[in-house]
Amino acid sequence: MTCGMAAASKPSESAKHIIFTGPPGVGKTTATRRLAELWRSRGRPAAGFYTEEVRSSGRRIGFDVVSIFDGSRATLARTEPFADFVRFGQPPPPRVSAYLVNTGAFEAAAEAALSPALARLQQPDRAASGPPLLVVIDEVGKMELFGSQFKRLVEHLVNPALTPPYQLLVTLPVAKGSREDPLISRLRADNKFFKYSLSRESRDEAPDSALKALESAVS
Repeated sequence: MTCGMAAASKPSESAKHIIFTGPPGVGKTTATRRLAELWRSRGRPAAGFYTEEVRSSGRRIGFDVVSIFDGSRATLARTEPFADFVRFGQPPPPRVSAYLVNTGAFEAAAEAALSPALARLQQPDRAASGPPLLVVIDEVGKMELFGSQFKRLVEHLVNPALTPPYQLLVTLPVAKGSREDPLISRLRADNKFFKYSLSRESRDEAPDSALKALESAVS
């Protein structure tokens, strides 16, 4: 079920994950960081990454991805290329609007940030005895999906054939109909996710409501 206000009913008996969706600038990342903080304040681990604007002289010049666990960051996109973007003889990096996407740096950072979830998949019995892990993926969007490695990683983490020993918090852009990547469409339709469509009115309430949904799924 998709929720405009910060409340949710369980989409299915097996629902245990969260999706925040909404237009650019509505506050998806702010809500994501707040939910991760609430989760960790209860003594539970969190992994993954969020996306942060990079500004210079008051102007947005790109985006970084930041690790939930240790705060390390890597370039996702910039308005201007620099040394690690373009190498002699290589094709130019992909572009989204005004931004050049640093796919290599992003994929390396995302894989490192999501490694605790992958480790739990490899040792599910051990993971089951530990505290629940929240895995943050902010976001699964056009820039991020230029990376085929990242796309395969997300598909693995949300594989419906698995019973993952973690809970996911995923952010998605607004729906784009037939122009939408099939992976985003599958996530949007997956009934194992509580879904929150954020607005400026609901975004402040969403983290607390989502935390209750997550906790009810593992209680």
